[in-house]
Amino acid sequence: MTRIPNDVRALLDSFAKEFSPTVWERFLSLLTASILVRVRRTICSHIRCLGNNADGHFSSFHRKFSHRQWSSLALARKITRVFVSHFVPDGVLQLVGYDTVRQHRGEHVYGKGCHREVRSSHGHLVHCWGHKWVILALRAKVPGPERLWALPMLIPFYRTPKDSQ
Repeated sequence: MTRIPNDVRALLDSFAKEFSPTVWERFLSLLTASILVRVRRTICSHIRCLGNNADGHFSSFHRKFSHRQWSSLALARKITRVFVSHFVPDGVLQLVGYDTVRQHRGEHVYGKGCHREVRSSHGHLVHCWGHKWVILALRAKVPGPERLWALPMLIPFYRTPKDSQ
């Protein structure tokens, strides 16, 4: 954290209360790796990118998310407040939503389902087995790049109505 600019550090520190200290350290490590990694963005590729800076076994990083003791809705609420206050000075929000399916074919994969793939069209239907994630993002101008960015605020895991019962 000592090399992170003060403005960015202040922004990140506002999220520290949402996590326990050990989870916060893992989160910062994975956040740093997500900026640096150039290959497929998975937790394993992030850990490989961290190298010797990744403390502990890779499964402990996965466990921080699967056995979470933090609220994703509370974190999304906080992220939304920070994004809106920092990146939308005129108060006009541009929201975008989309979904993505991550393929998982294993026999014992929790929550997998058969979902319509984005490659589908009216004449050609493509299904795949896996997890469906629904993303709500804020379109905003961030300092530096010319184009607008979509800043993800909420990423819930989609479950079919049948599975949600």
